Amino acid sequence: MVNRISELDFVRGMLIVVICLNHMHSFLSKFTNQPFGFVSAMEGFIFVSGLVSGIVYFNRYKKNGFVSCSGSVFRRSFTVYKYHFFVVFVLVGIGFIFKTELSSANWPWPPLISEDYIPTLLGYVFLYDLSPHLQILPIYVVLLIFIPTMVAVCAVAGPFYLFLLSFIIWFFAQLGFLDFRMGSYNFYSWQVLFVFGFSIGVMKTSESLYINSKFIRLAVFTMFLAFLLYRYQENILEALSISVMDFSYVDKLFSKRDLGPLRLMNFVVISYVIYYFSGRYSWLFRSVVLERIGRKSLEIFTFQIFLVFALSAFSIDLYFEKFYVNAGLTAALLVSLYCYARYAGKYQ
Repeated sequence: MVNRISELDFVRGMLIVVICLNHMHSFLSKFTNQPFGFVSAMEGFIFVSGLVSGIVYFNRYKKNGFVSCSGSVFRRSFTVYKYHFFVVFVLVGIGFIFKTELSSANWPWPPLISEDYIPTLLGYVFLYDLSPHLQILPIYVVLLIFIPTMVAVCAVAGPFYLFLLSFIIWFFAQLGFLDFRMGSYNFYSWQVLFVFGFSIGVMKTSESLYINSKFIRLAVFTMFLAFLLYRYQENILEALSISVMDFSYVDKLFSKRDLGPLRLMNFVVISYVIYYFSGRYSWLFRSVVLERIGRKSLEIFTFQIFLVFALSAFSIDLYFEKFYVNAGLTAALLVSLYCYARYAGKYQ
């Protein structure tokens, strides 16, 4: 049994809270939606999941062998898939029963209230046709299935070569040669985040991870500042009364759907900044509540999917222009997350 790393639970808990706030269009999303560049909480969630998987499953491989490791991986992937299937099953039932009512609402899953929803349902069950808010869990399921292969590559060649192979796949995806869409995201591009995290996790188990170069720190913090300035260029130029320049050709390199080169670089930079500060100011990355949320990330992520669909079904978003409604729903969300994190363990 690998001991839990509190800092990773904290980060995963923080990411889950940010995802919840952004998906429900909370007024706080002005501050939580890509505040440090062109990187969202989804990228962080995939990366941290890979990092934890690398630590847990490579340790299990070293202690119990490949067969035991593979068995635990497939059990975990089946558990995640069960949550996805449960969400789909419930939403299908709601869509079927309240088809007429949802037709006039801002329901974010229109295929379920159209005439051809059986093919759509099969697409969700077999993970090849996905809608917004229902993409992360299926991507995670598929990534988990590849973990035994990742473990084998790391055992034979080492984590560096695993990441190199992943990076080559990402590179060809950028050129358009590889394109497999899970929802709107190109799986061949997004796998690099999980494998990157997995490789670092494996290096951490062998204590071969060392990043403490002054040159690297200077380069990373310079790039961090550059990305931050570009992120808020419109606000800065407007404050200086300078006309906004056209950078649309650069924006394509920040593509979220295909995880563009600059977006990936921005993510690596932010990851290093977090790594740097967590090592020097570890107290900033400790919170009992967020750590508990991080440990229950699968259940809480499923909860926020239902929340988003419920708000859409009742057209609650139409009232979000009223601050008191938005603030009230945001407070209710945060209180519910706190209560779950605080008391869930007592009744299990």
